[in-house]
Order: sequence, then structure tokens, then C-alpha cells
Amino acid sequence: MRLREHKLIIATLVFISMFISSCMEKNLYDAEKNETPSSATFATTQEVRFVMQYAIPIGYAAGFEVYTENPIETADNGFIVLRTDIEPIAAGIVESGDFRMSKQIPGYVKELYAFSSDLFAPKLLYAKIENGTADFQPIALTSNNTKADTRTTAADKIDVEAGDFVPEIDSKFTPASEGNANIPATVLSAIKSAFPEGYKGQTVPDRYIQEATMEVKEKAELWLSPMLTGCSMTNTLGYFCYDGPKSELAGKSLTDLDEKLIVVFPFASLSDNSFFKNEADQTNIVRGDKFRLKYYDKSKKELVNEFPEGTTIVWFLWVGAYNKDNQTWNKNAQHKLYSHWDWNTCEVEEAKKPHTAYYSIRHESTDYVCFAFEDQIKTSSDRDFNDMVFLIQSNPATAIVPPVIIDDKGNEIVTQTEKRKGILAFEDNWPAAGDYDLNDVVVKYNSNTTYAFESNATYVTKTEDVFALIHSGASYRNKFSIKYNIAPAAVSSITINGVSANYRIDGNGYIVDVCPDVLGVISAYITGQNYEYNIVTEFNKNAISQTDFQKLAAPYNPYITPSAGIEVHLPMYAPTTEADSEYFFTKDDRSIPGQGIYYVGKVGSKYPWGIHLSGVESFTIPTEKLSIDNTYPGFNDWVNSGFEKYQDWYTK
Repeated sequence: MRLREHKLIIATLVFISMFISSCMEKNLYDAEKNETPSSATFATTQEVRFVMQYAIPIGYAAGFEVYTENPIETADNGFIVLRTDIEPIAAGIVESGDFRMSKQIPGYVKELYAFSSDLFAPKLLYAKIENGTADFQPIALTSNNTKADTRTTAADKIDVEAGDFVPEIDSKFTPASEGNANIPATVLSAIKSAFPEGYKGQTVPDRYIQEATMEVKEKAELWLSPMLTGCSMTNTLGYFCYDGPKSELAGKSLTDLDEKLIVVFPFASLSDNSFFKNEADQTNIVRGDKFRLKYYDKSKKELVNEFPEGTTIVWFLWVGAYNKDNQTWNKNAQHKLYSHWDWNTCEVEEAKKPHTAYYSIRHESTDYVCFAFEDQIKTSSDRDFNDMVFLIQSNPATAIVPPVIIDDKGNEIVTQTEKRKGILAFEDNWPAAGDYDLNDVVVKYNSNTTYAFESNATYVTKTEDVFALIHSGASYRNKFSIKYNIAPAAVSSITINGVSANYRIDGNGYIVDVCPDVLGVISAYITGQNYEYNIVTEFNKNAISQTDFQKLAAPYNPYITPSAGIEVHLPMYAPTTEADSEYFFTKDDRSIPGQGIYYVGKVGSKYPWGIHLSGVESFTIPTEKLSIDNTYPGFNDWVNSGFEKYQDWYTK
């Protein structure tokens, strides 16, 4: 046989052998392809629908933060303060008193507390997560009333004991009202801006701290409406009418006067007072309810509706005077305060006698005249003058000359920052099984999203994301990228570490290559590294609503690229258009792109190629070449329970 013919025969036999072998492999492989894809997402988050209702008017907005444990504690001075040893897991802005929105939170969380520092929102809400819903209800800030100074002076003791005229109240400590003042949201916003909570360290402008003793300039009818009662004491509010100008009170003591004291609120507390949340401790008084004031006519010896011209109204506040249990007064109270500062003898120092603010807010040519009491004596007071705020209305409106007007802040912008954090860990052998040590690329992230409320809309203004490469347990030169499922038209700018970033449009979103080569910035197999990328994205005004952003938020759609065309995403996260679809449903992958199934193995697969550990910022790097459950035994328990139990396995 000729040598050439011999070679031809050998080549033919080799080809036939390869063909048969290829067919056999293909048939075996096809059999594997028929295995059902796993539906396991290995998600460490849960989608929870938040339901919150606040008694605030249309057009008003308040920020809130959500915690996994009670964020409130009582300081040594008796004040309620926000704890500094815990961080919120969610946040947002509630508009017009209603918040119904789904949020992604760590799966191990079972109960939630919502806190708001806003003056006109309930301070503390609680919810237990049931059937995917957290229905928040107000709870008391503390089970005990805030401590108050119990001093009382001789001048106090000879003061009135129980009031000469006290209104009838119902079983909820509430006198009869005459409708509601329908206070505009802008009025509340102005008060909130001028009188923030004391713990914020802001100082109330001196021009607002005035004696709230009022002069009636012409015959009038008067109504009082409570605006805010953010105090823990069972206070009593009332007044008396002096027939003469305010100036005549100078130099007079309480004992020089013989006036009838008229109580407006035996228990001055709104129904939404965050200090009284037990049903038996609440009033039925709603913000803006109008209560008619009466003038004591000495000649008739009775109360009448009309106040004569020239009447001076002096307000008093008996702090802690009312006993809810038997509806009686502690005659000496804890201390007694007056709108005429000279009579505030509970304060030893002259400079501390001012206990009222007096101001007005102008809205659409109407002046809303307000006064406020600071109900704690100054040794323990936060001096924010927002413990008790009231609105006074008159007919005619000119009967009460408006005091100093609060600065007009224009169209109020309320902002709130929501924080998210977690760990991302990837296995880079996809579509092959690999060792599942989930340490080939490990990334820690912290994300801050800023929401803004303006013109009756809440939208995202920017995100500030820090993605830190903390470990590489691979020899591949992986690229770390993020697919944002956000319309590029919504983006104003993107910077990475202060430098304008390039991004490319991909389908309905865009891609940012955070790190083109992980091994170029951190070393392989070495723990304790931290290379940060600070990504700041500015969005166009009102381009993305708070609601729409919830499913688009961090960690977005992160992935690694071991080589061209190969992308490794979290389970069920879609690839980009740059991924080579030929790799799907090969080797150990069971993706079915046409059905939206991506990056999963067959049914029974115990490990993912990527995992997101929500709500943590520390992670013990799994041992090299050993599956993750060797380092975290709870991982197996979690998977075997159908992901229903041991959901905090990675926090141990």
C-alpha cells in the first residue's frame, strides 16, 4: 500500500472515531440538558410591602427611617433620643400621610420600627412582618413619662388651684369642638423649619421667642386650634382675660389680679402624641380642631362669646397637672408657666423665664397666628419651643395683630437618605460547577440614595455608592461591572472617584465597568484588602420616582467577566447584550433565556455562582477550594430548609 493511501486511511479512521465520539458525547450531553432548571434564587432579601399612615395634610411630606430594633432610648436627663449604636435598613419620604410601597430588606428580619424626626409625624411606629406586609402602627416613645422638675415656689402655691371654668370632656379627655381650621401644609412646613427638634443642635431665632400675651384690638370671636403636642407631660392649658392693655401687667404679681381662670384643655394632648399611645391615655383631639374661647363678663358673671376691644389674654400652662386616672388636677402641678414671663417663678435665673414663642405664618394673604410653650424648665429644656404649638383665629381677622412673620422658605424641599449595604461574592468558573468557594471576587458595597419631595412629588436626586474589592480567590483576570436597569435619559452625570465615568447603553439601561481587572488592583488569595470605587450618580429632576426606584436600587445588577462573552450574574439576574448566549445551558448551567431563567443549575443544585448577602458589611472569606458551607455551616441548613430557616446564616 502506498504511503499516501495509508495516511489517508488512518486519517479517515480518526475522523470516523472522532465523529462517533462526538455524537456519543452530544447524546449524553443532550440527556443532561433535559434536567429541570432550579428555581432557587439564593436570595438573602425579602420583598416587604410597607404600609404607613400619618395624620398629616395633603401637600405635606415627612422623612422616616426603618430599624430592626427600637431606635429610641431615654438619656440621663430624661429626654428621648435616637440611638447611635444602630443603623437604619430602609428609609423614605411619606407624602400626604400615606406610604404604601414595597422594599427589599434582609430576609432574616421579622419586625421593624419606623422613626421620624418630623415634628408633625408620629415619632415611632412598629410592625411585625406577616405574609410579606409590614403594617406599621404608632407606639409610645417610652413607657414612662419623661422626668420633670418638681420644684414649686411660694408664688406658685397661691396661684389658682383647679381653674374657675373647666369645659366638659368626653371619656377621651376631649372638649367639644367647632369644626377644623384646615391648616395648610405650608404652615406646618414653616413651623418645622423654624423650630426643629432640639437634638439637631439648631438655635431658635430670638425674634420668635416672645411673650405670647395677646391684645384684642376690636370686638371679636376667638378660636384656638392645637397644632402640635410633642410632650410627655399631662399638661393643662388655659387663659384669663385682663380688662386693660398688656403694658399694665408690668410690675403686677399674680396676687394683684382677681381674674377668672378658664381652662381650654384639661389634658392638652393631640391624639397623635407619640408619648401617649395606650388607648386609655389618648385624647380625641385632632390637629386643627377649633375650640371656641370665651370671655368672662364680670357684670353678667358668665362666659360670653364676644371679647371686648382692649382685652388682654394671658395664657397659662400647668405642667403635669392633670391626672388622667381620676380626671383631677394636681393643685401645685410640677411647675406653672405663663405667657407673661415675669410670673415664671419656677425659673431662678431671669434669663430663663421666657417660655413662649409667638409668631405668624403668611399663606396666600392669610396670617396664621401661633404661639408655643416650652414646657420643661431650662435646667433640662432643649429650648426648641415646639413642645406645644397652638393657632389662634379671630373674627374679624384684624382683631389680633399678627406678630413677627416666620421667614418664607418658598416651595419646601424635604430630603431623606436611604442606606443599603451588603456583600457580593462570585464564583468565576461558570458555566462549569467550580469549587463553589464563592471567593473568586468578593465585593463590599455601601449605597446612599437621596430622595427629595418637592411640588407634591418624591423623586431620586442621586446615589452615592462605594463598591470595595476585598478579595480575589482566582487566577482569572476578572472584570467587575454593574448593569443599571435605569433609563440613561434619567442620568445627569456619573463619576467614579471624582472623575467623569464612561458608561454605555445596554437595552433599557446602561453598563458601568467599575474595575476592568480585579487582579490589577488587589492581589490574589490575600485577605484584608480594600480597594474602593466611589460612584456618584446624579439624576435629572423628577426623572425617577421614589416608588419606581425600589426595584432598581443597589446592588443593581452586578456581575464579573472572566473572559470575553462570559458574564457571571446573581441567580435569575439577566445578562447584558454583551454576553455570549452560546454558553447558556452548557456544562452545569441550566439557564433558559426565553423563560427569563438565568445562572442557575439543575434542580437540587446546592450552590449559586453568585450571591448577595444583604445588610452586612463583614464577611469571613470562605476557605480556598472548599465550598462555602465549610466556612458557613449554616449555609447548608438554610438551603436544606428551602431557604425558610437559618436566614441569618451569614451574619454569624
